[in-house]
Amino acid sequence: MDTNLEIARDLVERCKANDRSAQMALYRQYCDGMFCVAMRFVRERDDAEDLVQEAFIKAFRKIQQFR
Repeated sequence: MDTNLEIARDLVERCKANDRSAQMALYRQYCDGMFCVAMRFVRERDDAEDLVQEAFIKAFRKIQQFR
């Protein structure tokens, strides 16, 4: 199995167990890419940062549903 995939799966499982360090690691892994996408949509830095923050909040609240 791909090592990156194993790491991502491990992070998600740890996030499901409410591991704050895993949440931060997952955030750091994906925040830059998500920010770039958000900037394409809203074109304002503050708005893009808010969108990324809201997306992560929603994701972590529903992480139990992720398979």
